[in-house]
Amino acid sequence: MQLKQIGSYHDEATGLEGVKRLALTDEDAEARRLVISWMTKAGMEVRIDQIGNVYATLPGTDRTLPCVLMGSHIDTVATGGAFDGTLGVFGAIEVVRTLNENHVTTLRDIEVGFFTEEEGVRFGTDMVGSAVTASRITLDDAHALTDDDGHTVADELVRTGFDGPAHHRRPIPHAYIECHIEQGPILAGAGVDVGVVAGVQSISLAAPHRPWGSSARRHHPKLNIGTTPGLSRPKSSSSFGGCATAAPTAPSERP
Repeated sequence: MQLKQIGSYHDEATGLEGVKRLALTDEDAEARRLVISWMTKAGMEVRIDQIGNVYATLPGTDRTLPCVLMGSHIDTVATGGAFDGTLGVFGAIEVVRTLNENHVTTLRDIEVGFFTEEEGVRFGTDMVGSAVTASRITLDDAHALTDDDGHTVADELVRTGFDGPAHHRRPIPHAYIECHIEQGPILAGAGVDVGVVAGVQSISLAAPHRPWGSSARRHHPKLNIGTTPGLSRPKSSSSFGGCATAAPTAPSERP
C-alpha cells in the first residue's frame, strides 16, 4: 500500500506499524500528490480550494445538476492507522475506476474529495477544511490557526503548494457518501463486515481543576467518550466519587 508508507513508523510498545501524517506537513503534501495522481489517472478533473480541500470530478451528462460527492480525509492523528479516513478516499476512487471500466456514464457529476486538517491534531481544531466549506468557521479564522511551532495554516498551505484558487464555499452536493473504518468494536464483535451509520456522536470536553484528587483518565485509559460502547466504559461515577469525598467541605453559610 503506497499511501501507508508515507509517514509510517514502527510502534515499539505494541509492535504494530502505524502512520503519522499530520495535516500540511511534508508527509501530508507527498500523500496529497500521490492521491491526486490516482484521481488524474482515473480521468477526473482536479481542483484545490482556498483551504486546501481537494476535489476531483468525473463529469456526468447533465452538469447543471448538483453532484454526488464521496470522500473523507488522508491526514492522520499522531498514532494513526492506515485506513482511518483513507478508506473513504480509496473507496471513492475505486467507484470511479469501476464506472470507467464498465463504460458507465452517470447523469450527475461524481466528485471525490478529501478535506484539510480533518483530525485537528496539528492546528488544534478538527474538521477545518469541511468546517470552512460548510461555513462553521470562516476562512480567515482557519488560515490564522497555528501549530505548536507558530506556523499558520495559511503559511503551510503556501509552503506545501496547496493554497488553491477555487472558492472555499463549494456548491452543495446532491448527496454525500463516506465509507469509514469502524472506530469501535461493535461490528467486529458481531462478526459483521459493513454497517450503516444511524447517528453521530457529540463530544463535549471539560478540564475542571481538581487539586485534591486524581483524574478518571489516569485510572481508566479508555476515556468515557468517543466510540467506546456504554457497557465497555468504566464507571466515571466511581472515580468522581473519590474526588468528591476528598474535596474540601464547603462552609454551610457564607458571610
